[in-house]
Amino acid sequence: MTPQQRLEQGFRMNRTMRELMAVGFRDRHPEWSEIEVRRAVADRILHAATG
Repeated sequence: MTPQQRLEQGFRMNRTMRELMAVGFRDRHPEWSEIEVRRAVADRILHAATG
C-alpha cells in the first residue's frame, strides 16, 4: 500500500467511525437535531482518553 493509499484509508476509517457514532447518538437521542448529534460526536472525539 502506498503512503497515499494509507492516508486515504485512514480518512475513510475516520469518516466511518464518525458515522457510526452519529447513528448511536441518534438512536439514543431521537429528539436531538443534526447539530446536536454532530456536536456530541465532536465532543466524544475531542475528550476521548488515549493510551
